[in-house]
Amino acid sequence: MFWLHLIGALLLAYMVYRISRTGQRASDVEPQSAISRFFRFCFPKDVYGHASAVVDYKFYIVNRIAHALIFAPLFLGAPVVAGWLISSLGAPVGSSETPNIFTVGIFTIAAVVAFDLGVFIAHFLQHKVPLLWEFHKVHHSAQVLTPITVYRMHPVDELLTGLSTALTVGAATGVTTLLLGTAVEPMQFFQVNAILFLYYFPATICATLIFG
Repeated sequence: MFWLHLIGALLLAYMVYRISRTGQRASDVEPQSAISRFFRFCFPKDVYGHASAVVDYKFYIVNRIAHALIFAPLFLGAPVVAGWLISSLGAPVGSSETPNIFTVGIFTIAAVVAFDLGVFIAHFLQHKVPLLWEFHKVHHSAQVLTPITVYRMHPVDELLTGLSTALTVGAATGVTTLLLGTAVEPMQFFQVNAILFLYYFPATICATLIFG
């Protein structure tokens, strides 16, 4: 849902729209403005007004409220996990020097790998543990897909994923701090991990070109 990714997807959708209309006869063009036709192409009512999509909107609202009021205070948080790890294993063994660009780059990659591992562990458990599957199958029940469908998650799923990623990212942060002797911040674009940002933007491009 990051705004730059959505704008990129919209621009690529416009390219697909124009290509799909190439060679179309003037008599076949609907009597609306070009902008109206484009938005009808991108946001068909039978998809965005579908009962399944309406359920997605409700999940989005409920989960945002639940996250803010209930789950956020329960999440361990990567900084807390990192602090526990550092205090348990002892003093940092590194030189405490200011990290250079190479070190920051390595940590940026490590943070992404740790985050992805946390998501994988949670998702694996959601599919393999019968009780967790009863909550997770909600995510796989959508009949139409929109950008909001990714938030079609039972609150229990969100809690498990949050805890899992907090543990893996916190562990990676703690180990890095111990080895380097100082805390390292990952490279970021628009307050998003640089690797994640660069990953999702091409992914948006590919998805649009394939499914647009």
